[in-house]
Amino acid sequence: MEGKVLLAIGGCVVVAAVTYILQGGKKTGHKKKKQLGVPGLVNNGNTCYLNSVLQALASVSTFLSWIEIISEEHENQNKLGKLTSEMLTFMHILNQSCFEQKVYDASVIFQTLSSHGWVISREQQDAHEIFQVLISTLADEQQHASQMTWNSVLSSQDMLAIHDESIVLRSGVRASKVQRKSLSPFSGLFGNQMWCKTCSYKYPVKFDSFDTVSLSLSSSFQFCSITLEALIRDFMCSEVLESFQCSGCGEVNGEKTSLLKKLSIGKLPQCLCFHINRTYWQNGSAYKNNTFVTFSECLDIKPYCYNSSKINDEILRVSSLCSSKSTDEKCKTSQSRWMVNTSYTLVAVIIHLGVVEKGHYLTFRKVNDTWYFISDNNTRVAPLSHVLHSNPYILFYERTMLADNEE
Repeated sequence: MEGKVLLAIGGCVVVAAVTYILQGGKKTGHKKKKQLGVPGLVNNGNTCYLNSVLQALASVSTFLSWIEIISEEHENQNKLGKLTSEMLTFMHILNQSCFEQKVYDASVIFQTLSSHGWVISREQQDAHEIFQVLISTLADEQQHASQMTWNSVLSSQDMLAIHDESIVLRSGVRASKVQRKSLSPFSGLFGNQMWCKTCSYKYPVKFDSFDTVSLSLSSSFQFCSITLEALIRDFMCSEVLESFQCSGCGEVNGEKTSLLKKLSIGKLPQCLCFHINRTYWQNGSAYKNNTFVTFSECLDIKPYCYNSSKINDEILRVSSLCSSKSTDEKCKTSQSRWMVNTSYTLVAVIIHLGVVEKGHYLTFRKVNDTWYFISDNNTRVAPLSHVLHSNPYILFYERTMLADNEE
């Protein structure tokens, strides 16, 4: 009986939260002055998942810069990809200011993805999946455009030298560098390292690329709350691997031991995309986990970085130098950059309402320090408190500051 009461209370909390979001919070009798808005997007039937992602991406300044750079590099040679061109157009459209409601149709994005071979049905799709499709297709177009550009300027002998590290082309550029592509702002590297619990032998770090950090929720707890930081800690926590033969002490005595495996972030992306995996399976059926995830506007990733100890050492070193009577501006600037280098600021949140099979996607996005609530063609200004009281599905955090030597 007690379990049923708790379940009922939890359900009421979720319903109340959904109502609060859709109604824009508590209404007052005072008529507010009409504020500057942002354009909306038409829902052509179950297309809210694409609309929500486009609106979120429009608030990621480094994403806009990325596709602008690609456009500038290849537009003059008529090698600019179709999706890159359309995405650039929509990013500019969704960032324009308007005093009255403006609505645009993003159907051309689906048509462009179809031309790339993607088969997208008319049924409700997943926002995280379409995000992956967009980013991977943009990267493919960039690589194809770069290949075409170099094919048109390199001789046949140069083409044979492309993958040879020792050969330098007539232009003076190392051959292996001509096809280097500009990584998306979501691209980062995970660092995996293992070491022996017996002899402390450390294995070489293995780096794996990522563009999204997918965080899992426990299916054991429903209608409870958990912080984003707690989910990140669980994701990054150490793992014990049993019955392994260590490359250090194992080769001497031939015995098996335990290894400790640690995951960390080896290279920080310009924008961290957190996907809250809310689907779980029970008795062969998929269900949605409605656990409330709390998050903040600012996030420091330093504790989860592979070289966090080096960053701490550098901060202490620079701080000691700047603690003297010196007023050198370079010293102050260096200290400031190291201190904020792992800091991220929230720029967009995607929310899913409903169940696994069907529902609706909404977006909160930040434009020039103002937050907006967006549901397809419906857009309005929203206070930060409404954003932070939402239950997220995808979170976009943009890096606050980059060090001078960071590419």
